[in-house]
Amino acid sequence: AYLRAAAPMLNSDWADPLRGELAWLGRMLGPVRDLDVLLGYLNAECAAFRLPERRALQPVIDELQREKTEARDRLVQALEDERYLALLNRLEGASQSPVITEDTVSLLGIAHAEYRKLRRAVRKGGFEVSDKALHRIRIKGKRARYAIELGKPSLGKPASRVVRQIRILQDLLGEHQDAVVCEQRIRKLLRRSRGKLTAASLGRLIERQCERRRRARAGLPAVW
Repeated sequence: AYLRAAAPMLNSDWADPLRGELAWLGRMLGPVRDLDVLLGYLNAECAAFRLPERRALQPVIDELQREKTEARDRLVQALEDERYLALLNRLEGASQSPVITEDTVSLLGIAHAEYRKLRRAVRKGGFEVSDKALHRIRIKGKRARYAIELGKPSLGKPASRVVRQIRILQDLLGEHQDAVVCEQRIRKLLRRSRGKLTAASLGRLIERQCERRRRARAGLPAVW
């Protein structure tokens, strides 16, 4: 994220391959993180269900757990690979001596530009937009936050206040996106489910994702 935020002043031949390797690592981490979040949420929700419902949902939980184990095994293999160790070395070197090619671009200017993109995205449709559009606002918020953090030496205390507020916005948008992903996953499980009680229990979980999204959306205008 920092490499992307500072892209206008960095040598692209130097930064892009590094970003590519970080994207590879992100693809390895992503499935494990997503399943961690999903399983943690489902286990917490199912704990409040009646015993017959918990039993009906256990095969679904077990299936997701197996999938997480397989994804984690792939991640561990990647973290033991020379490619990952080489990436760590490259990151250490990059942090010590980034290759700057455009010294007329300021971190302050980059921060302002990214914040304006976030502000335009919100002004364009507010928060009463599609789930995908809301996710795009979340991404712009993340980019603005990192750009402002890079520009902190020039921006001073106001930057810290804005970063704190953007984090609150990100938390709400993240809760909304987690509910979207969770619902999509549960619907896939529902299509493959066997037994009326399992289907009914999954249906209850889908309803709860709708309520999570509604609460998150309701809180966004005040935070903004």
